[in-house]
Amino acid sequence: MYQIKKIDTVNAPEEIIEKILDYVEKAVKQYNPEDNLIPRNALKDALRNPYPTQETIKYFAFKGDEVIGEARFSYEKLKVNTNPEYCRMYVRVLKEHTQKGIGTALLSKLAKEANKMKKSRVIAWVRQGAVKHYGKEWVEKIGFRRVMTEYKNVLYPENVNVKKIEQIINEKKEKNKDFSFQVLTEEEYYQRILDDEDFRKEAADFFTETSNLIPRGDTQENDYLITPEDMIKNAQRDLKTKTWSGIIILALKDNKLIGFSETYFSILEKQKPVFYTGKTAVRKEFQGRGIASLLKALMIKELVKRNFSRLETENASTNKVMLHINYKLGFKKIYEFLKYEGTVEQVNAYLNKKKSSHFL
Repeated sequence: MYQIKKIDTVNAPEEIIEKILDYVEKAVKQYNPEDNLIPRNALKDALRNPYPTQETIKYFAFKGDEVIGEARFSYEKLKVNTNPEYCRMYVRVLKEHTQKGIGTALLSKLAKEANKMKKSRVIAWVRQGAVKHYGKEWVEKIGFRRVMTEYKNVLYPENVNVKKIEQIINEKKEKNKDFSFQVLTEEEYYQRILDDEDFRKEAADFFTETSNLIPRGDTQENDYLITPEDMIKNAQRDLKTKTWSGIIILALKDNKLIGFSETYFSILEKQKPVFYTGKTAVRKEFQGRGIASLLKALMIKELVKRNFSRLETENASTNKVMLHINYKLGFKKIYEFLKYEGTVEQVNAYLNKKKSSHFL
């Protein structure tokens, strides 16, 4: 017999969290064999400490005491929400439990949350890799339309050309002599966000501008507005987590933040850690000078020092400049993410046809 439970992972008992982690590890092996298996305590840290600028409501499907599926409903909680009508929906069920109506039952829980929160538009991401996923067919059956494709790219140490990295660094630094570049730990950076009001305001302005330069696809989403208050909340959260750290590289000109690159990793991976790209961005006014290439090259140089095992990044298929930079540096594409947009009305209509109430 299946049951669906709404679980607050911040306050859930430890035994429930362990069951969720068992499920996550099994799901990654089934659906995402190309991905790194994140250490359990690092996953637990992320579950216990969600980002305060995004609300996420989680449901889990159980068979007995085993977690066999999940659903997540999320939306932005920035101080100024410029897209109040939008939410995100995500559903996944272990392979051996698919085609039994569990995914539809989980989706119905998300629809109820969307209706309660008066959300009208939905973003859904579907992963397309070596293992077949049914998400693409599912969201298209609901009536969602694909609005963008992202590539998951990975850099392995054996693909790093150290001489080429040094050449890029020397050439781009020579071209950008009027800039300074600072390498910080994640802890140093976030502490600076909290302690330095001027830097915090500058960072908020930088992230507002550069977040709105990132391709969003053919959606109706409005531009974001990131405030200093949002920066404080996320900095406090990141300083609170104990199993994650990161490297930040800043490009500065006269104390103005021009470029930014971030990677993060689990400190539980003592040898050959996996690094994940958080963001690499340059203000529009300063693009075309090779600053993004320089930031990426400087970051790779730092990771080589730390004996990294792989660096992962994601880029829109339309972001030709960043894709060119990554492939020039040795990154390889391993799979795709498909971004879909639809409406809550479409989800409600689909569920009315399916009539999955026997699971609810």
